[in-house]
Amino acid sequence: MPFRNLGTADLLYWKGMDGHAIDAPVAGPRIRPGRPEFFRASLLLGALGFGGGLSVLANIHALIVKKRRWMTEREFTNTITVAQMLPGGAAANAMAYTGLRFSGMPGALLGYVGFVLPGWLAVMVQLPTPPICSVLPDTAQAPLAVYEIVSPELVVAAN
Repeated sequence: MPFRNLGTADLLYWKGMDGHAIDAPVAGPRIRPGRPEFFRASLLLGALGFGGGLSVLANIHALIVKKRRWMTEREFTNTITVAQMLPGGAAANAMAYTGLRFSGMPGALLGYVGFVLPGWLAVMVQLPTPPICSVLPDTAQAPLAVYEIVSPELVVAAN
């Protein structure tokens, strides 16, 4: 058979290879959450999230994509991309953007508030406690350095 140049598509496709490639994986059915369910998930992620925005994205992925199947991998990748481009924490932005996709502006507000609320409440509960580190001798302050790192608001409020 003589060589014929029919275009780039002929170079990328060969009829003899039909049936030898595996089929692309099919995503399972997606379920869109209601506002109360999404707010509860945001509260859970905000309460359990530890280590900063980027490390919490793995928890968000596990819950939203793997466990609850609210988004596909591609949708979550797009969510992370948008969340990292916006100012602020990537995890809080990801929850706001996810809420925006599911329920518009009310969903974005629920996602952001639900994610930030547990941390804010923890700080507000610690705020009235007396500043322990400022009244101890210098040698006793070393074990409490973690306390100052975790709650800098207490140190600022004491001074």
